[in-house]
Amino acid sequence: DGFKVILCCKWFLFWYFIMSKLSKLGVVHSGRSILSISGRDRVSFLHNLTTNNIRSLVSDQQLDSFHTPKLQLNAILDSRGRVLTDVFIHTHSPTEFFIESSKNTLNSLTKYFQMHKLRSDITMTDYSNKFHAASFVSASESIQSQALNEHFKSQSCIHYADPRLPSTSERFLLTSDQLDEFNSVSKSFGNQVASLSENKE
Repeated sequence: DGFKVILCCKWFLFWYFIMSKLSKLGVVHSGRSILSISGRDRVSFLHNLTTNNIRSLVSDQQLDSFHTPKLQLNAILDSRGRVLTDVFIHTHSPTEFFIESSKNTLNSLTKYFQMHKLRSDITMTDYSNKFHAASFVSASESIQSQALNEHFKSQSCIHYADPRLPSTSERFLLTSDQLDEFNSVSKSFGNQVASLSENKE
């Protein structure tokens, strides 16, 4: 029994250490690409190629009437129903989706969309050099964490609650200027800033 208590204490201290490291962490996802999908048929086009319900991102009554940005975790399927890659789908504007994926899959994903486009009224634009994915993880409700989140939300940054951790993580799409500010302001608040280039972010 004593051994079990010691083991439980070690696990508790380990997870406490991990969460304390994540409690104030700004992350720049350098391995991500941003592909814009616009056009009249953008909703039906993506809905037929994904696992999640794209229509839930837009208004049921009028597709161009939504104003609240939303973020959806999704996956792109091939013609046999197999997953090609996982993506985030951003409702950047009432007339445009942003597809956030790994940079390693951008070319194949663009070719796949082009192959299925046929007569669909859609336009694809690579915005990978214009926007940069970043996130801020807050494992606690500290004053610093709240202040940092509110700062970037007030700077007209594109931001969403991460659907995987909606209560503790915010995801951002930043311009180059905003990215520089994200790094400097995060550090000024005493936060760590990490850079991730892995495929899964």
